[in-house]
Amino acid sequence: MDSPKMVAPGVVNLLSGRFVYLLVITPPPVECKRIMRLKNQLAKLYASGIALSRPHITVAQFFAWEKNEAAIIQLIVDAAAAYKPFCIRLENYGSFPQHTVYINVAAG
Repeated sequence: MDSPKMVAPGVVNLLSGRFVYLLVITPPPVECKRIMRLKNQLAKLYASGIALSRPHITVAQFFAWEKNEAAIIQLIVDAAAAYKPFCIRLENYGSFPQHTVYINVAAG
């Protein structure tokens, strides 16, 4: 059995046209640079290697058939158009042991 293949950032082909999608919010460029500096400092401090993943806030991860991709994209575009830009406050840290440190999105 073939292993899943990455076909685009956040999209993995699971075989037979079924994909895993990752819907994310990317912080503004200034915040991305600040977060990347922090990620690299932590990677160096804890000798964990280079922090390559780009800063993002995961909104949803879901499975879908490739044939539905255009409709899914249109639904996301339509939903996003209904919202005005908004602010998110980041505070404190959390982790998934052994592989991830993240900045919490503050409630409220």
